[in-house]
Amino acid sequence: LTISFFLPLGLLFYQSGVGSLFAKVLEAQWHFVTNSVWIGALTATLAIAIGAMVAYISQRSRPWAGRSLSNMTQIGYAIPGTVLGLSLILLYNTYVPWLYGSVAVIVLAYLIRFLTQAVQGSEAALRSMHRNLEEAARSLGTRAFGVVSRVVVPITKPALLAGWALVFISAMKELDATLLLRPAGFDTIPVRIYIHTVEADYSTAAVMSILLIAATAVPWLAISTMRERRII
Repeated sequence: LTISFFLPLGLLFYQSGVGSLFAKVLEAQWHFVTNSVWIGALTATLAIAIGAMVAYISQRSRPWAGRSLSNMTQIGYAIPGTVLGLSLILLYNTYVPWLYGSVAVIVLAYLIRFLTQAVQGSEAALRSMHRNLEEAARSLGTRAFGVVSRVVVPITKPALLAGWALVFISAMKELDATLLLRPAGFDTIPVRIYIHTVEADYSTAAVMSILLIAATAVPWLAISTMRERRII
């Protein structure tokens, strides 16, 4: 554990200089941090909304149909980011060229790659929930939307939050597709780490790496704390 985690992390802090350089880089490149955070949060929110619906349909439909629907979402995760990025470039250049070069393309790529993480987490939660709870709510006259919002969502909330955090972390550190699809002037933290490394600016790359670790650790620590305190 020390060799695989703390030693590399310590080297990053050492290379970054921790002091004045850290503050200077943070001030100059803060907008790249915000780019990563908001696009990661948007992707995670959309993935959970779509993934929860896919999971519910797959778990409440016929077994063969449910498995087929769930398996379809796994295809994107198996495709390398560079292949996915190139495929989307060819697709948009051919059919909707006005959309290429927008942030929407990056969000779509992230959804294709990481939607299965949201689906699998939601499916696991739904499998552990007995259907009698939904049937009891329906027998009391609750409509379909009420059953989902008052019964299903509260019970599956821990899994939904964990899925949100997982997709957010995955989107935050994605590099391959982002390099190919990002609009001009729109860089994320991983892209800046790559650029500074190519330019042999290792100190700045180390600072950005520490920022990436911090940004991805926040949702994980928040959910872990809420679970320990039984908030979720």
